Amino acid sequence: MSNADQQSHDVLTEIRDVLAQAPCQHCGQMPYNLQGQQLRSPAELAAVNEQERRQWLAYFVGLRADERIPSAPSPLEVETLRREAAKRGEGVAVAEGALREAQAANGSVGLLATRQTKDTAARHLAQAERQLDSARDKEAKATAKAETAAEKVTAAEKARDVHGSAAGTGKEAGKALEQRLRLLLEDYLGMPNAPRWFDDVRAVWDGEDDYMRVERCLSMLAYRRAFAIDDNLRALGEDKFSGPRGDVRKLAVKGYLFPRISGTTDLAWDALEQRLVKLLEKTTG
Repeated sequence: MSNADQQSHDVLTEIRDVLAQAPCQHCGQMPYNLQGQQLRSPAELAAVNEQERRQWLAYFVGLRADERIPSAPSPLEVETLRREAAKRGEGVAVAEGALREAQAANGSVGLLATRQTKDTAARHLAQAERQLDSARDKEAKATAKAETAAEKVTAAEKARDVHGSAAGTGKEAGKALEQRLRLLLEDYLGMPNAPRWFDDVRAVWDGEDDYMRVERCLSMLAYRRAFAIDDNLRALGEDKFSGPRGDVRKLAVKGYLFPRISGTTDLAWDALEQRLVKLLEKTTG
């Protein structure tokens, strides 16, 4: 920030403080309720301290950890599948009983029985055999589904034991970062003379609903702070990036970087983590 910009900022702050103490001549109310808040300079808003850098690192590491915890069916879903398998097992038992009866009936047909009687007994026997095969096939499929569901639960529990702590820490860091970003966005929007790069952020407010406008702004601010973008003219820094940083930049432009993540499996999280570690080491000296 140049000396001229700093002087301009100080003058604006002084004017705002004076106005905050001047009651309205018409109604006598205070026109500006600052609640003790001081107008911060662009340099102060842009500063990322060590605590926040560590939060960004924990956030991205937590995302990677959360990806490594596979989805699993709920206990109710597993129990439902087990009951279905048991029901199919009962169906097999019924079909086996029907087959034994058909076999007995077919075996009791004497040599002197009519062809019609023999054909009927043989047809009932073949039908019972097909029904048993079908029942066994349904039981096998239902049992496989139940076993697969149980295996998914076990796998998720094991992964959660390994990665759950990091994932939880990342989520907590994400909540703190989101709150910080929202406060920063309010500060920037309330500045009478915002820095040049913030025009890129303001631009995304046109043509979309309020929710997506805020999401895109938060995403841009998140990208800028997480990766220490110091370009004073453009919110996302240089126009061309390659590799993981370029992928994250694309997500930031789309408004998906923060607080929601989209397409994370396509990103090289190892490279992102390495970059964040380097930034952290740089800030801690």
